[in-house]
Order: sequence, then structure tokens, then C-alpha cells
Amino acid sequence: MLLHWFLTQLLWQLDMYLCFESEFIVGGKMDLHVLDRRELKKLLTDIDRALEAIDEENRMAAARAAQDAASRFGLSLAQLVDDIGPVQNEYICGVPRYRNPANPTQTWTGRGRRPKWVHGLEAAGLSLDDAAIE
Repeated sequence: MLLHWFLTQLLWQLDMYLCFESEFIVGGKMDLHVLDRRELKKLLTDIDRALEAIDEENRMAAARAAQDAASRFGLSLAQLVDDIGPVQNEYICGVPRYRNPANPTQTWTGRGRRPKWVHGLEAAGLSLDDAAIE
């Protein structure tokens, strides 16, 4: 309904331009150069409103389609969102490449600042290759 209203308003505006500015349409195309700044701003605002209305209508249609698809499997959309939500929010860390030989619970991906135990290895004369996870 809202989309229909915006499109009607937009078409009315274009119709007004056609009636009062016969040069606005040249060869079947809009000639925006004949419009002044105020008219262009108004047209831009009307187009933005129409696009927002279309986006909202598309979101509502997608939500209805998702609800219909979920209900075919006997589920509600809320149940699916609860199941999917945490997966999207999980932070995936880098894969550890090095392990502290003195304390195997301490690992390092090789990115960022070197942990203190890596500095301790180097001070003891060992290299990172000695701590590499194979």
C-alpha cells in the first residue's frame, strides 16, 4: 500500500513535469538538465522514498516466504532464528601454529604480539620451529 502511494506520488510529480516542462522528456528519455536544483532535489527525495518503500516491501515478502518455508517443516521462524543466531555471532580464532613445550596449554597462531613464552624460548636458545605444531 505504501509503495503504491509513493509510486503514485512519483508518477504525479513526473506528470506535473511533463505538463509544465514539455522539454523534460526528449526522445522518450528524461532530460534532467531542464530542471532547476529545487526540482531535482524534490525528484531525488521522491525516488529515495520510493526505493525505501520497495525495500520494505521486499523485506516483508522475504519474511513471509521464510515463515511459510519454516511452517512447512512444522517450525516457527523464531525457532530457526534462535538456532541460527549464535552461529553467526561466534568469533573464529586463528589456528594455533606453535605450542609451548613447557606448558602445552599455551598456544600461539603466529599472528600479533609474541607471547612471553616465545620470548623465553628464544632466550633459552630455541627457535619457533622447536615449538611448531605438526
